[in-house]
Amino acid sequence: MLKIKKSSIFIWVLIWVLFFSSVVYARKGDSGYEGGISSGEEAGKTSFAYQEVIFLSGKPIVVEGTLTLRKTLRRDTKTGVDTLTSIFTYNLSNPQANASLTRGLTLITKQTKKDNGQTIEETTLNPNVSERIIIEDKVYTLTTYDFSQTSITDPKSAVEYFSGNLWGKKKYSINGESGSITIDVTGDFFGYKHHWGRTETQILGYFIQGEKVINGEKDEWGGRALIKTSSSTRDQIKYVEHEPQVISFQGGYVNAQFNKSVLEYESKLPIFDQNGVSTNSIEEKRGSLKIETFPKSSRLPIHPLDHLRGHWAETAVGTLFSLEILKGDSDSFNPQKIMNRAEFSKAMVLAAKEVPPDPLRNNQTTNGGRTTQKPVSPFVDVSIDNSYFPYIHQAYQRGLLMGKGDNRFAPNDHLMMADAITVLINALGLSNMASRIAVQTTFKDDADIPDYAKNSIIVAQKIGLVQGDPNGYLKPLERMTQDRAAVMINNFLNYMREGMIQDYRERIIHF
Repeated sequence: MLKIKKSSIFIWVLIWVLFFSSVVYARKGDSGYEGGISSGEEAGKTSFAYQEVIFLSGKPIVVEGTLTLRKTLRRDTKTGVDTLTSIFTYNLSNPQANASLTRGLTLITKQTKKDNGQTIEETTLNPNVSERIIIEDKVYTLTTYDFSQTSITDPKSAVEYFSGNLWGKKKYSINGESGSITIDVTGDFFGYKHHWGRTETQILGYFIQGEKVINGEKDEWGGRALIKTSSSTRDQIKYVEHEPQVISFQGGYVNAQFNKSVLEYESKLPIFDQNGVSTNSIEEKRGSLKIETFPKSSRLPIHPLDHLRGHWAETAVGTLFSLEILKGDSDSFNPQKIMNRAEFSKAMVLAAKEVPPDPLRNNQTTNGGRTTQKPVSPFVDVSIDNSYFPYIHQAYQRGLLMGKGDNRFAPNDHLMMADAITVLINALGLSNMASRIAVQTTFKDDADIPDYAKNSIIVAQKIGLVQGDPNGYLKPLERMTQDRAAVMINNFLNYMREGMIQDYRERIIHF
């Protein structure tokens, strides 16, 4: 009978946990593409608070209510094309404006994965769509709806980036035969998702044309509107100090998840006279909406670090121990100890977790399941019984840390500052950004930066991941100590949670 070492069983269990555990769920298009915002993702829920602005009456009207979203993913193993079906149901109203909206539609998305790992999505509208809007005494009924959308997703080690474009044309009848409204919409959307959060931003332009017959005369009018929306989910780590002095621990860290959606709109629509006839005068309107959900908080484990009280890396080390990215006895943590490649691999795999799946997708056809194949180490100097093997193996597979030639990983070798920064930028997938920024950094020791790390360090300085010392030196060739590694990894997590959203929301929507 085959005997299996306990260490091997542990490694297999750990590999399973590393590859399939997740905290923050990631979704794309959870508000639809109708120019509205929702309360966002929440585990186990398919119905969300929702707000939208409609312009059919010639003026912006905010309606709010609920959006229900259900998704189903079918996989065709023969063609390699996945089909995602997304069913949206809206029930909205505005009692003050005497307005209501009901809408039901289904989007069919074909997902084709390319050889380079990118996924192309082509989305069409199921013909079975309905929409009815009531504003005071007028009923607007959707008669035709043309819609198409295309997007590309580019997965990196720890982040998935996506961008897309959409086109749509809606036509409504007004009270049967008394008139019609046509809306042409073009838009762009882009975003990212990772373990610690996600953001999606949409920019939609509307061209609105109306026609109706009043007292035997045909009245035609036109107007424009622009809507910008951004929805985000992010984790925030906060230290909470206790008031009582007689307690076994002074304080601890809390992890809170926030959902926030914001919308800005502006419109240029004609002013109508008392008979409802359009005039040549244009009225400009601007407004904004916001939906925030009550944050979900969870306490993190306590790890005493009394010997680091007042140390410049105390906060970073405490945060990483509470997140269980740094493990072991915190009392024995030596900030000046040189961190080797195996230890850094473990910390990065636990910090730069893989992108979690969409919880709303019900996979009807899957080829998943636990593998029983015995793992093979890609390195001659890392045994599968090595406690660091699962982390080194995943770091290698995901392109975080590579070998050092001759099938060697050199797990006990030290890292330099330049090496660690390269790993962080590899995790973000941003090394190619350097060509759009500069040819060198502004550090005084820029000439000491190795060629292989130049692009990564240029990007890291641009996005604020590294700053250098007070004298303007980066010291890229210095060995990476545990305190410096902790600060860099914590800065990396802060950038993923807080920094990325600046470019995807605050720079575009001035809310």
